[in-house]
Amino acid sequence: MAEARFSAQGFRARAVRRAISDLAAEEPPARELLDEVETRLRQVIRFDTGAWWTSDPETLLPTESGNFDLAAIERELSVDGGVRLEGLDGKGSHDLRVVARSGQSAWGSACLTRDGGAQPFTAEEFGYVGGIAKDVGFALRADLLRTAMESRPDRGSATVAPGVGTLVLGGSDAIEGFTPDARTWLARLGMADLSSPLPTALRWISLEARARRPARSRLGVGDGGLVAVQAEALHGAASPKVVMSLEPASSRSLFPLLLALHDLTAREKTVARLIVAGWPLEEIATHLTLSLHTVRDHVKAIYAKVGVRSRPELTARLGGVPAGDPLF
Repeated sequence: MAEARFSAQGFRARAVRRAISDLAAEEPPARELLDEVETRLRQVIRFDTGAWWTSDPETLLPTESGNFDLAAIERELSVDGGVRLEGLDGKGSHDLRVVARSGQSAWGSACLTRDGGAQPFTAEEFGYVGGIAKDVGFALRADLLRTAMESRPDRGSATVAPGVGTLVLGGSDAIEGFTPDARTWLARLGMADLSSPLPTALRWISLEARARRPARSRLGVGDGGLVAVQAEALHGAASPKVVMSLEPASSRSLFPLLLALHDLTAREKTVARLIVAGWPLEEIATHLTLSLHTVRDHVKAIYAKVGVRSRPELTARLGGVPAGDPLF
């Protein structure tokens, strides 16, 4: 039997589109939103497997520890010089991939797949899901901003976070060694049994490290807050291994995330970093080879986006980061 042709202008498709837009405007928790989006999409677009996930705006790797059935994406990340998640936008035959953007950054992605015997996704279906992804991106960005602000070290927390934990992962991402703090972090990420498969998000970070270079992301933990995760392939070992560190999100690791969350441009990010480091505007202008007038315009734009009126307020909102420090 031939599949019914999808129409973005059909009554049900328009109702689903409107319902998702209304839900996104309420800015619910990310996973709650994404699960609802997937459920509602199935009412109008047929797909056999697929998932939506949140993304770190710097690396586009997941920011949640849930497990998804996305073996195709894992294969792409595991190949030498593999495709980064920026490449998800675009058309394919039986894979529909979109990036949920808001402002200048991506806050989530989706991959929907049809079995080979089904009709390929149409251009209209790509456009329909892409339109939904814009609303999704707005809501994901708002949710991550709330989480990031709550995770700042100066906010304090009723839950005492573990220290820096280290994992050694074997070729199949089996855990071959761990520190006590790493064990605690894994429990907070939902992995109660060390013999269980590593959470998908951590596997993606590991695959990224094996494929090209050190990988990093910030994952939400089940009891609130963020954990900063970094991984790097271990050289000189008898078999392929990855060393992964997990630690509380620090001011330094949150700083670039907060800049992205407030949708600062590349130039505004540079100026903001120097402002919170205490540089006078005249020195910023000289350092960046800009006029003082231009620097002041950037400062006004930064204050407006972050919602502050002064340098002290900006520093309090973003956290103080020395300008010379490398930023995670």
